[in-house]
Amino acid sequence: MIQSINLYCAPIWSLRFLDIVEQSQAYFYRKFLSLSRNVAGYLIRQEMGISQLQVKVWLQTILFIDRLMQLPDEVEHTRITRECFMSLAKLDEKYPNQVKFNWFTQFKTKLRELGIPNGWPLPQD
Repeated sequence: MIQSINLYCAPIWSLRFLDIVEQSQAYFYRKFLSLSRNVAGYLIRQEMGISQLQVKVWLQTILFIDRLMQLPDEVEHTRITRECFMSLAKLDEKYPNQVKFNWFTQFKTKLRELGIPNGWPLPQD
C-alpha cells in the first residue's frame, strides 16, 4: 500500500524528493512493525525483502520518457503532452540551473549524479 501511495505519478513530482519518499517508506514499516526510530532503513528493506522506492521511481520515469518519445504526433492529446516535454527540454537548454522548477532539468541533474553525463537522447523536431 505504501508503494501505491508514494509512487502515484511519481515520475512527475518525486525526482526532487527521493530522500523523502525513502523516509516515508521506512517510517511506514517502522510503525507497522513497531520498531524503534533508530532502526536503519536498509535493515528494514533487507528484512522485508523490498527494494528502495527510488529504484521504482527511476524505472517509472525512464518508461514514462520512453513512452513520450514514442507518442505519435497525429493525435491531439499525445501531441500536447510531447510538446510540453520538449518545451521543458528547451527551457533546460536556456536556463540549465533552474532545477527547482523544471522537471526535465531535475531528470538530467539526477542522471549526471549517477554518472550519465549526456542525459537522455531527444528526437529532433
